[in-house]
Amino acid sequence: MNVGLSEASQPRCVACGNFSGHGARTPDNASDTPAPMYTPEPEGLTSPRAALAALPLWAERALLAPSRSAEVLVQGAAIHYLAWGDPAAPPVLLVHGTAAHAEWWRFVAPLLLPGYHVIALDLGGMGDSGHREDYSRETFVAELMAVAAHAAPGRAPVIVGHSLGGFITMAAGAQHGPALAGIVAIDAPLHPPGEEPERRWRGRANMPPMLFGSRDEAVSRFRLVPEQDCENGFIVDHIARHALTRTEQGWRWKVDPAIFGARARHSFVDDMLALRCPGAMFWGADSALFDDPLKAWLRRTFGHKFALVEIADAQHHVPLDQPVALAAALCAQLEAWRLQGRLGAAAG
Repeated sequence: MNVGLSEASQPRCVACGNFSGHGARTPDNASDTPAPMYTPEPEGLTSPRAALAALPLWAERALLAPSRSAEVLVQGAAIHYLAWGDPAAPPVLLVHGTAAHAEWWRFVAPLLLPGYHVIALDLGGMGDSGHREDYSRETFVAELMAVAAHAAPGRAPVIVGHSLGGFITMAAGAQHGPALAGIVAIDAPLHPPGEEPERRWRGRANMPPMLFGSRDEAVSRFRLVPEQDCENGFIVDHIARHALTRTEQGWRWKVDPAIFGARARHSFVDDMLALRCPGAMFWGADSALFDDPLKAWLRRTFGHKFALVEIADAQHHVPLDQPVALAAALCAQLEAWRLQGRLGAAAG
């Protein structure tokens, strides 16, 4: 999970947002026409130049890599996405977690270039995408497939999802496997049937929006859930600052609280065992969601069918903890599928 509130009396954080600082788009201003190339301004330090000087070289290059912004209408909501690289290259669709947004991939997506056309969407109710009256994984799956078709028409994508995005990716693979080149679920733990952990998010669906007097105040309340330290503080700062929008009442998180009431399926084990496209599961070696007994069960249950990859020195938030190692592991998995003739194929 990628969203957290500290205490019921004083909520601190929601991981959500986008690159622009504007409110979520609605179907009325949705457009199928890609926007001009966009490079985000570094934020949070005294100036963009100072911000860049504080970054490691790989991160500076990733931040400055230009992306394109577009959106597509899906069941009445405008779904926003970013894209990097050559549209003629094999498509890779990146899916964020609960209450997060496409900018979570800002420091990973450019590392997959130039070999791939990399796309990162904002799921409905999150980031720059429109809100709905009701959210479900079925609707999220429809958003994935619509964005893939819009950004890479006629091409079979690899879908890569983190946390909640991993579960949605599994559902997409189960429903649309022949149309996909493969799926990768990152730190999205499957459990033996009947042992799924209790879901504790529904109570947040009716919470009023949190308002802050300044952007800096809001960023200071931002926390990751499961709460953890992250050595790449510049990435946490980036996603926090892109998580906010300014209103007449003050700064607020972009996420629609109603997403926490989304109808949930508690097990994807049968779906994954019946998957009709290549699959892989990644997890952080130090993730609080993957203990040794669970890892052993996953290896027994899925080791014969999928690549199982553990990312060293990473907790649950693998794209934040180890973006370079994650990109390297993804590139290795993608190359394996390319050698098998899966990448670049027409959608089935």
